[in-house]
Amino acid sequence: TAQHLLVVLLDRSDDPEDLLERTMRLYDPLKKELYTSQYLPLAAMLLAEHAEPARYDELVSRTGRIWERMYHAHPWMSDSVDFAPCAMLALSEQTDDELMDRIEQCFGALKNQLSYTNSHIYSIAHMLAVMPGDTDAVCEKVLALNDTLKKQMNSWSSGHEIPVLGILANDPRPADE
Repeated sequence: TAQHLLVVLLDRSDDPEDLLERTMRLYDPLKKELYTSQYLPLAAMLLAEHAEPARYDELVSRTGRIWERMYHAHPWMSDSVDFAPCAMLALSEQTDDELMDRIEQCFGALKNQLSYTNSHIYSIAHMLAVMPGDTDAVCEKVLALNDTLKKQMNSWSSGHEIPVLGILANDPRPADE
């Protein structure tokens, strides 16, 4: 599943050999902190792409801590697919408590408003937690985007496209644009 994403990340890198070497340096420590998964290489590559090597130990530990907190809060919705979002959350300047609060706020605001599974909504809540601004405003934009896309597309709403809402919610343009 993650192979295509890894290839894209390597392809767009200015120095794919260095990115791959740094990814390999992060893989084993992450495997000790989390567990073997098809998504673990993606988490390692995201950290390698966005962090300085001097921060690797701190970020590996933080990625594991964030995943543990997510798993304990929602064990039925958390699994290895969350490793990559946890790595991205670990890069945030927010504290772990702030991140968890924002995830829960977004999840709570969206879970009864969108016709997706709770797991899909929890996934988008991870993305929204690192976006700047008020969580209510970000969630309102997601709802507006979802409504706009449902009106414009016949088959919008299987759940797998929900990350698109998170990406578009970060765009400053109004939902109808």
